[in-house]
This record gives sequence, structure tokens and C-alpha cells, in this order.
Amino acid sequence: MFHFIFTSSISLFICAILVITSGTAVMAKNTEIIQFPKELREFLTKGEKLRVLVTLKGNFKPEGTLSEQDSEVQRTAIAQLQKQFLDSLKDFSLHEKTFATIPFVAIEIDQVILERVLKNPLVESITLDEAFSTQPSTPFLSPAN
Repeated sequence: MFHFIFTSSISLFICAILVITSGTAVMAKNTEIIQFPKELREFLTKGEKLRVLVTLKGNFKPEGTLSEQDSEVQRTAIAQLQKQFLDSLKDFSLHEKTFATIPFVAIEIDQVILERVLKNPLVESITLDEAFSTQPSTPFLSPAN
């Protein structure tokens, strides 16, 4: 009987470790580093700049699905998130554009700003701003899998 209780305790301990480990893996996934295409990195190393759209993380919904009051609350949350992101780049002279209803910020980046943006935990993805760039535009920057 002692052997059975001891074996059961070990099994429970192993299960607990697996649960804790899987929780850590989920947390690690939420802090993944965004990847940036090599060609565009090389472009920036030449001293060039790119205009990009930065998508910020958040659980936002289309305004058409929200009440007027909920839309205002969401717009306030988006503005606060955008301000927090831009405050993290206050060391740089930026040409930025924010949007009231979507969690995007349009900015012009160089290599130094890119490195700061890539490490920012508020950033969900980065897309080349097609309207301001001659480079092909696709949503190429998202967390690595």
C-alpha cells in the first residue's frame, strides 16, 4: 500500500510539473520577438528609412459590434496604448500618425528605431506602409512560430 501511495504522489508531482511547464510555454509565446526580413534590414543599414504601420497588441473589436459607450471606451484604450508605445520612442524625432479607431501607429523608421520597435512588448506586428513606400507590401512581420 505504501508503494501505491508513493507512486501516486510521484505521478501527481510529475503532472504538476507538466502543468507548470506548459504555463511557462504559453507565457514565452506571448513574449516572442518579431522577425524582420533581411532585405529590408540591409536597406536600413544603408541609412535609408521606411514608413511602416505598427499594429499594437490588444483585444479590440470592430466598432460596428460595439455600443456607442463601448466604442468610446475602446477608443480611449487605443489612444492610451498608442501613447504608451510612442512614449517608448520619445528619444527619437518621429513622424507618426495615430488612428482613433484602430490600434495602429504609422511611423518612419531607421535601423535604430527598428531595433527598439522589434523589442517592444506592445507590438503585435509591423507592415510596410504601402502608401508611402516603393517596397512591396505584405504583412511580413509577426511573432516567430
